[in-house]
Amino acid sequence: MASYESIKYNVLADDIVTTAKLADTTVAGDDINSTLDISSKTITLPNTSVTNSMLAGSIDVTSKLTGAIPIANGGIGVTSLGSANQRIKVNSGANGTEFAAGGGSGNELFFSNQDSISSTSSNNQVGNSMSFTPSISGTAIFSGKISYRHTSSNYAYFYPRSGSTKLFTFGECHSDSSQTHNQGAQWHCLFGSVSSGTQYSCNLFLDSGGDINPSGDSGDDFNMCINVIP
Repeated sequence: MASYESIKYNVLADDIVTTAKLADTTVAGDDINSTLDISSKTITLPNTSVTNSMLAGSIDVTSKLTGAIPIANGGIGVTSLGSANQRIKVNSGANGTEFAAGGGSGNELFFSNQDSISSTSSNNQVGNSMSFTPSISGTAIFSGKISYRHTSSNYAYFYPRSGSTKLFTFGECHSDSSQTHNQGAQWHCLFGSVSSGTQYSCNLFLDSGGDINPSGDSGDDFNMCINVIP
């Protein structure tokens, strides 16, 4: 039994008051006239006792969340940021996500257009080369088109190059009327593997055959395109 002194000075022995000894509504809000300090104690709340409406607008996600938010709960399952130009993808085990090099819409294009291509003789580069430095690593596809005038009764053989390395050769036949008709050639080929931050050069070379644009022509043009696929 509590002593007079313990009751007088509001001192109760540990465990003397239990939840089983308190009937419903025994302690009401009006019975507590100041803050209830439970800083050194723990409280066990029954399930569903705290509802979403009670928490509305009160959770600060910048400071109140720790760890990765699981995919099942609308997160992406990672806790750190990847490198520049990377994307989120499903990992090889199909059981999580990870950062990886970009792809699809992350392809990188480089384009060059040149007008008024001057006369070019066999075994010379056509127009200017195009230099490019990809920001992603992957496979590069080299394509382009050239319109030109040709000397009579001859053929023109071209080959796209990576620097001075020939990628493949294709040929175009001559025009029946010397220097009076525009002709065109286009190509699409594998340039090769490229690395992020490394500079490369591509160009078109006129191999054997007659000269093209013997008088020059302001209407002739030449374009090249590099498509880097991660």
